Amino acid sequence: MSRKNIISLFIIATVIWSCDIIRVPAYVKREFNNYYSATNKEYDTVINTQGYYRYVSDNRVPYYTFIMFFPDGTFLGLFSSKNNLENDFFEHLLNNDNERNIKPFLKHYYWGYYFIHEDTIEAISINHVISFNQYYDGISKDVFLINNERDLFLIAEKSKNGKQNRFVSTNKNNISYPAKLTFISLSKLPPSDCWLKKKRWFWKDKDAWKEYKKAH
Repeated sequence: MSRKNIISLFIIATVIWSCDIIRVPAYVKREFNNYYSATNKEYDTVINTQGYYRYVSDNRVPYYTFIMFFPDGTFLGLFSSKNNLENDFFEHLLNNDNERNIKPFLKHYYWGYYFIHEDTIEAISINHVISFNQYYDGISKDVFLINNERDLFLIAEKSKNGKQNRFVSTNKNNISYPAKLTFISLSKLPPSDCWLKKKRWFWKDKDAWKEYKKAH
């Protein structure tokens, strides 16, 4: 292969990566479009939103789960077999608030939305696929029970893919139910302007999406 062709392929690959050209499946778009709205749901009066909830599995090799519920209904899930997320991730992100740190944060991880019904939280999320060696393996639904102002219990994990017409039970992180998550406060929240919010199909209200695009 000539040097010219190699350079051309590199440029094409860079453009593909930067533009998120990997198509999001239609079933994902339909699921998200049914719910998300930018209206203030006042969820911060029901649960703590000024920080994150943490769960550490009691397996021989601990598994760490970090959940953030933003006041506007945006959901974020971070999962790791190492504790580096808690020890330095949020501190580094928030204390070095620049585009180099924020852009990857908003583009990776499990982002989605949540809604609250009485004492139950349901969160719908998806892991962003940004490379050709990955694929969309389904939508995740996590169900939480509100215990008190500082504790939640994860009581179910479900998933749904293009071959299913409903969510089915799963256990992707080998969690023993009910799993207790404890709230950890933060002095400052990261932004919730994730990649999903740029997509029209994520929004139930077209006008709300247009207003968001104007503001961002």
